[in-house]
Amino acid sequence: MPTLRSHTTILFADLSSSTRIGESLDPEVFAELLARVRKLAEEVITRHGGVINQFYGDGVLAAFGFLEPREDDVLRAITSALELHEAVARIPPVPGLDIPNFKVQLHSGIHSDLVFVQEGDSIQGRYKLTGDALNTAARLSDAAKAGEILVSAATICNLLPYFNTVLVPPLKLKGKRNELDAYKVLSRTRVRTRFEASRQRGLRQLIGREEELKQMFGEFARLQQDGCQYFELCGDPGIGKTRLCEEFLAQTPHNTVVLKAYCESGDSGRPLQPFIQVINTLFGLKSNTIKLDSRTRFKDILRLNYTALTHFEEDYLALLELADGDPKAIDSTLLAQRSIAAITALIRHLAKHKTVVLYLDDWHLADDLTSKALLNLMRELDRYPVFIVTATRVPAYQFRSFRGTTLYLNSLDLEQSTLLASGLFNPSLLKQFANTLYEQSGGNPLFIEELCQSMSAAPLSRIYDGQLDSVPVTLSGLIGARLKRLPGELHQLVNIAAVLGNKFDQWLLEAVAGSQVTSERLTELASFDVIYQGGTEGTLRFKHGITRDVAYDKIGFYEKRATHAKTAKVLEANLHQRGSDNYLELLAYHHQGAEDRFNAGFYAELAGDRAMATMSLDRAGSQYKRALAMLDPDTCAESSYGRWKSILLKFGWVSVFDPLLDHRESFQRGLVLTRVHDDFETMAKIHYWLAYLYYALGDADHSIEHCEQALELARQMSAWPLQVETTALLGQAKGSASDYDQALVLLDNAMQAKQLHYKRKHLSVGSAYALACKGTILGDQGLFDPAYRCFDTALESLRGADYFHVEGSVLGLYSAVNLWQGRWEEGRDIAIQAHHAAQRISRSYMSSIYLSLAAFAEWKMEGNESAISVVLSHTSNLEQHHKYLYLSLNYGWLAEMLVSVGKWQAARKYAARALVRARHNDRLGEAMANRALALIAEHQHPGSFRKYLDRAISSAHIRQARHETAKNNLLWGSILLRHKQQTQAQHHLDLALRDFKAMKMPWFSQQVIDLLQQSSASA
Repeated sequence: MPTLRSHTTILFADLSSSTRIGESLDPEVFAELLARVRKLAEEVITRHGGVINQFYGDGVLAAFGFLEPREDDVLRAITSALELHEAVARIPPVPGLDIPNFKVQLHSGIHSDLVFVQEGDSIQGRYKLTGDALNTAARLSDAAKAGEILVSAATICNLLPYFNTVLVPPLKLKGKRNELDAYKVLSRTRVRTRFEASRQRGLRQLIGREEELKQMFGEFARLQQDGCQYFELCGDPGIGKTRLCEEFLAQTPHNTVVLKAYCESGDSGRPLQPFIQVINTLFGLKSNTIKLDSRTRFKDILRLNYTALTHFEEDYLALLELADGDPKAIDSTLLAQRSIAAITALIRHLAKHKTVVLYLDDWHLADDLTSKALLNLMRELDRYPVFIVTATRVPAYQFRSFRGTTLYLNSLDLEQSTLLASGLFNPSLLKQFANTLYEQSGGNPLFIEELCQSMSAAPLSRIYDGQLDSVPVTLSGLIGARLKRLPGELHQLVNIAAVLGNKFDQWLLEAVAGSQVTSERLTELASFDVIYQGGTEGTLRFKHGITRDVAYDKIGFYEKRATHAKTAKVLEANLHQRGSDNYLELLAYHHQGAEDRFNAGFYAELAGDRAMATMSLDRAGSQYKRALAMLDPDTCAESSYGRWKSILLKFGWVSVFDPLLDHRESFQRGLVLTRVHDDFETMAKIHYWLAYLYYALGDADHSIEHCEQALELARQMSAWPLQVETTALLGQAKGSASDYDQALVLLDNAMQAKQLHYKRKHLSVGSAYALACKGTILGDQGLFDPAYRCFDTALESLRGADYFHVEGSVLGLYSAVNLWQGRWEEGRDIAIQAHHAAQRISRSYMSSIYLSLAAFAEWKMEGNESAISVVLSHTSNLEQHHKYLYLSLNYGWLAEMLVSVGKWQAARKYAARALVRARHNDRLGEAMANRALALIAEHQHPGSFRKYLDRAISSAHIRQARHETAKNNLLWGSILLRHKQQTQAQHHLDLALRDFKAMKMPWFSQQVIDLLQQSSASA
């Protein structure tokens, strides 16, 4: 048989306690037992479509899917394991087995992954199977106890409704670097509906979306009256977002200007890519045209058709990388601003005369600068008839405040699925398979399409029998099976295209593939729904990104490496003619695929520098991480430690602006290398970056630990600037951990040192944030007037500068202090300002913080329950991004709000989360959480509320939070009044009123006065 690469499900099943059984049995009897187990295995596994590859000792190795892929191979593998376990457990007592109360059992492991298949032999089994799937399944089997079936989470995740399962603690398997998540499978459930795969995209025809289309046109009709509208179409991959948008665009009035573009992830994308696509389309620019010709054509059309925009000519040329001279000579920040202004001017020019629809596909892949450009477009074209439509997998929270509508697409029902399938499959055969098809697809349009194509390719006899043997286990299997049906010459062309990426230039494919590329073959690939024309003329694109991924996985290792190397060579040969910056990320990617670590790191660093210059932080971070991995001194002979550490320090700035949990690994690797090289100066800086990263993620304990190490090293080397910066950061970390006395000293020392040394008129950006942290501490202590002076000074120093990330952070803290004082309207307005600052740098997690502040303020003013949903949504977003700095506030607010509407169970959940955060010294929500628990206890277990209020008092004391102490007394008094304990209630209310008045908290003071009046009236 020829060798092949296939996604395969591996089942390892072993006889439990076989050594003990062998010791107790006569060898002949033991051999009979093993033979019986093997016979059962052969019967069960073969009946479920598996292949027994090898019997070894007391176990069996079976494989599902590599010869005849089935749509439900994982389902078959797990089901056969359950049946085999049950069959073996029914084996009657074995004669001569001297083990009391013993029954024969198996233990099994199941895992799916890519497997390399070769002809087998008598030693290695029927087939020689190579791949991590075998190792992982074997290790899972080893980890399973008698009678257990362990399945990796990655394998069973989409099939959980079919089985009764238990999630086991993460497994540390022998020989595996990382822990593995797995489920213990107990039994089958009654569920028989086909799973809806999570990775599906595309829809061949529009079915069942009439109401959604009507809603889109309803929002479109509001343009003339209300101006610019934002419409977000959200749903899972493959649910039909793109197809619905295309139908909408096709039905818009003929005089509408339709601008279509899509966002691209990974190596083939670039900042502002969708808007570059729009300009290329409007001006008829092709990617395969040489730079000089494109520049000439652009200038001619601009001066002929867009006379009013000619003063933006140089900006457009720079954006399109068609300008004369070295683009690096232009200030990157200014270039980004001018590019955004030019894009806005172009859309405004179009919208002055006609209605404009701007459709942006795959918006969840948008880079930071593109998001910033769209936000600017919305603000500047507020009153113009511009309808912005985005198709995205996840909601874009930062755009919702702008007259936005989010429409979520759901799966099709049985009738709609059947109607869709009727256009894909033989209608005369469809009726008897309609229910089966619906179950298999789960109503997802892409699954329906793939299943129908699989059925169309299968022999009629197999279809009549209802056996969809050719349908793979997962969506990747489905696509893999379809690719396998391509004629040989097309299959080879798809392999080359898969190496190039999901979207690529046609000239590049022609240069790499040579004579294999013909217009006829490209047309044929489009007819197979594999590759079609991209959004820009001269580009090609896979129909689904996952189609490319599956094709890429199935390419042989050596073939893949050779194609990457050839592609890199072609790109380098064309750099001068086509513009180097356009291909830096691609060159890094292809050199990495060719295992040329040095050049991969070289181009990745350049790409990271380019992205950082335009504040495209996500791209900069991914490219610097690639450069670090490629140029690690232990793995790249041509790299040097000095170069590696310089990239790491650049990466540190990315972490400041966009902290992510997985950034830790690079810095921890840096600590290892600095120890090896006795480089204590860099070690100190790395400790500083790690401290900042942990602080920003809400891990104060680790932040303080790394700050202290950085500070000690900086002192030893007399590195004064680093000492000052670290002192400020240590103060911020101590403040977030409620160690206010030390925090204030550290913050003051750092700010004074900077002021004395630099003698600046205004505070530095770092000092401005440090001053805001000081203001937050003073506010928590009830010293609101000096707190506000801190914030005013900090904001004044940032005025006019492009420090939106710092401005937003300062405003967010300012808003929180206003809320502590009960200044709800002021706190809300400041939070909205912070949100707008976050929008300007496209940081959705920061917007979640600020919109939570605003929503809580709205709830305190209006009592609107919709505010609870807003805080819940944004809290979930922050948790998903592992952003825990001050998240305790959200938990405290939710506990308070949910108690007020009688949702006690949910309130307990968030109160518990606040208390967990308190164990990590994030105590800002602890007192609120305990007050919420006290209210629940008062209703459920009268008398037990006191312990929670005692804990709230303790928390306020630790934080030195006078406003919390007053609020605790307010609650004490209100509860005691309800319990008719007038004297004690009066005492607590008097204390609360004294503190509220002293801290100028009139809203809370009025709450106390109202209670005292009620008390007097009732007395």
